[in-house]
Amino acid sequence: MGYKGSKEDRIFYDETHNDELKLEYQCKILDNINKQKNRMKVEGTIKVINATVKVSEKFSKREVVVTTNDMYPQEILVQFTQDGCAKLDGYKVGHQVAIDINLRGREWLSPQGQTKYFNTIEGWKIERAVGDAPAPVPVSKEDDDLPF
Repeated sequence: MGYKGSKEDRIFYDETHNDELKLEYQCKILDNINKQKNRMKVEGTIKVINATVKVSEKFSKREVVVTTNDMYPQEILVQFTQDGCAKLDGYKVGHQVAIDINLRGREWLSPQGQTKYFNTIEGWKIERAVGDAPAPVPVSKEDDDLPF
């Protein structure tokens, strides 16, 4: 037994299996790797966390705004829905986060017959960013009792 291919691919190769089983296993592994590579994330600092809004009997949503850490920071609105609303409970404004997202799009026909398109950024997982630590508390010169 051993690995075939690069470390990243981690395609398991077992000489005791027939070629058909090896090929099936390799395809499953590659499919999982491609799904992970195509995941979309929004990373940055939480600017706003809204309360859960019950839109209808069957639909609830909760929105969070994240300021990206890019050269040109963007304010990105991410929506969590249904049971996902509770995933924001442990987070506060100022936390560094990484949110796994899906893009959702839909078509809407107005009463006047005009077609419009809407997009939603839907969060499905949120976690603290690696290295996120509380910001240091600034010390003013007036409160400093040190002689130097």
